[in-house]
Amino acid sequence: MRALHGLYDFLRVMGQMPVQGYGVGMAGNGASIAGVTLNGVNISRIAEEDWTRHVVELGPALAVVFIAYRVTFAGWLASRAWRAMLASGDSLPLILFVCAAVPLVHGQITGHGLVNGFGWLFVGMCMAATRVMGLARADSPAPISTPASLAPDLPFPNLMR
Repeated sequence: MRALHGLYDFLRVMGQMPVQGYGVGMAGNGASIAGVTLNGVNISRIAEEDWTRHVVELGPALAVVFIAYRVTFAGWLASRAWRAMLASGDSLPLILFVCAAVPLVHGQITGHGLVNGFGWLFVGMCMAATRVMGLARADSPAPISTPASLAPDLPFPNLMR
C-alpha cells in the first residue's frame, strides 16, 4: 500500500483545504524546512506526496485539473513514444518515456529541484526522440549500398544505414 499511497492520499485533504488553497510554495520543501505550519501542524505531515501538495497549494478544484493534466500529458507522451517506436523500429523513445513517466505522473516534479530538472530533461528528450524517430522512416533516403568487398573493412557497418 505504501507504493500506491500517493495515488489516493490527496483525497484525504480535499475537504480540509480552502477553495483557493494556501498558495504556491506553501507545501514545498522550503516551507517544510522553514517550519511553516497550517493550523498548528507541520506542512510535511499534511502533504508528503506531490498530488497532496497540489491540493494544499492550489485548492481542491485547481489541483484536480492539474493532476488530470499531468496524467493526460503522460498518456499523450506514451502514445507518441509507442508510435515512434513502431514507426522507426528503435526503442529509444519508449526508453526515454519510461525514465520520464514516474516523475511526470506521480513524482515530486514540482517540489524537489533535482527530480524536477531530471524529470523535465527526460520529458524533453523523449519528445525530441518521438519527433525524430517518427520522421526517420518517412524522410529517410534510400539506403546506400556498399560493395560487398568494402563491408568487412567498415568499423561499424550497422551505422552505415
